[in-house]
Amino acid sequence: MFNHPLFKLTVLAIIVLLAAAAAIPWRSLAASASGAPPPGNLQYQMVNAYQFRPYIPVSTGYYFNDELANPGPEGMFYQAALTLPDNITIRKMVVYFNDNSEQDLVVALWRFDPSTGSHLEMATVTSAGAQDQYLTAADQSIIEPAVNQKSYSYYIEVGMPPAGSALRVAAVRIDYNNRGIQQQDQNTP
Repeated sequence: MFNHPLFKLTVLAIIVLLAAAAAIPWRSLAASASGAPPPGNLQYQMVNAYQFRPYIPVSTGYYFNDELANPGPEGMFYQAALTLPDNITIRKMVVYFNDNSEQDLVVALWRFDPSTGSHLEMATVTSAGAQDQYLTAADQSIIEPAVNQKSYSYYIEVGMPPAGSALRVAAVRIDYNNRGIQQQDQNTP
């Protein structure tokens, strides 16, 4: 019975499977006790065109093909609030847009300090020239990338010339990493 070829193959297969299972870093695959992803995992927040609102509420804006556009007759700013997790590091801002206009749009990631009224432009993407296609542009040089929801709020702003449907923003994606739990600063409100 123990010399039968099928028995030997079965035992060999079990040994190989056990060795493979032992090599898997099971601890690194498990979620932390806090429920937060382990530090270092890249995550994303996608902001779609419908989340943007005109900076001046009486201004107009419209959506074409589920994308934000400016019908004119003058340039407009649109803003979308971000609800990023606290204690993360922003790695990149990616803008998805369609550009068939010689006029350029500007998309910026902003941090606002409500205790002082100051703003910090953390990242910027600008389109360039008419290309009549969907494009993706990114800014990875994030200024002060650590998110602190206790002291700041964050938003994306789109500056768009009056180009109608020739220049549209489809979405903006924020890429970030979890920095892990750090001690809170007890001296800030």
